[in-house]
Amino acid sequence: MPKAGTSPTSTTARAFPHSAAVAAPLAAVLFLVSVTVFAALRDDGYSHAHKAISELGASGAPHAFAFNALGFVAPGLLVVAFAVGFVGLIRSGGSLLGPGLLGLSGVTLALAGIFPVDMAQRDSWASLAHLASATASGIFWACSLFWMGRLLARVPVPAVWVRLTPWFVLFPVANVAWQAMWQTTGWPPPGWGQRLAFAGYFLWLAVTGAMLRRTTVPPGAARA
Repeated sequence: MPKAGTSPTSTTARAFPHSAAVAAPLAAVLFLVSVTVFAALRDDGYSHAHKAISELGASGAPHAFAFNALGFVAPGLLVVAFAVGFVGLIRSGGSLLGPGLLGLSGVTLALAGIFPVDMAQRDSWASLAHLASATASGIFWACSLFWMGRLLARVPVPAVWVRLTPWFVLFPVANVAWQAMWQTTGWPPPGWGQRLAFAGYFLWLAVTGAMLRRTTVPPGAARA
């Protein structure tokens, strides 16, 4: 229970670090910029509609190392940093499951960049490791949403966002349905379905981080 004269905002600031809150929207911006810039640098007809994001970092692709580092590894590590920021709330009685699954999502996203896909040998160990890591990242995040909503209810973020959080699972579900339809009918283009799932992932991260950032106090400000 807060001491007399302590505001809810300052209590939340100690529970959720300012730097961790910033990590989430930074991950989203870094991913979006990486996909946009490295796709634009391709001169081989790369299409967002028909090509997977992983192909930007595929073995032998132009600037593959840079894309994997900036598009997968760095955002993944930032997601881990965001998940670690919930430690204070866990210690005060919140569930470990949500942040734990979210952290695993960040770890596996980073692993997807460490093991690039080989488009010429899709059954190679590196390609399979990439596919497994990318898929696991989405699954871990989707599962985390059901606990993250409850955890966010403990901090001063809008109640509507708390209620909406579990519904973000519809983004990866929509991608699964999208890919199934493409496999069956050849329409719609598969690339947009994958990007829809990533959009939900990073939209939730960006908005949640931005809301938590507004409830925190930057380092040193509380002592001013």
